[in-house]
Amino acid sequence: MFNRTLIWAYTVGLLSGVLGTYLTYTLLVSAAQVKALFLFYLILSICSGGILFFLLGGIFVFKVTDFYQETKIKESSGTSEGPVKRTCKQGD
Repeated sequence: MFNRTLIWAYTVGLLSGVLGTYLTYTLLVSAAQVKALFLFYLILSICSGGILFFLLGGIFVFKVTDFYQETKIKESSGTSEGPVKRTCKQGD
């Protein structure tokens, strides 16, 4: 019913999508690493013919990246701009 090459291509596309999203989750350290992972994922997906998986995975990668950057901004603004409480003992 289906061509074996087509099934193989989309299976590799799906696996590259899973690998790309897993690596994005575990290695979100810097924007350069995200770009490198995204390019690696793009090459694997296009070579395998899994364009649909590339599009879905790419959208997911960008959503995760946006969420990660928003979280980092919230963390940094909450700690660096907030008031610093210092407690001193009598006589200091």
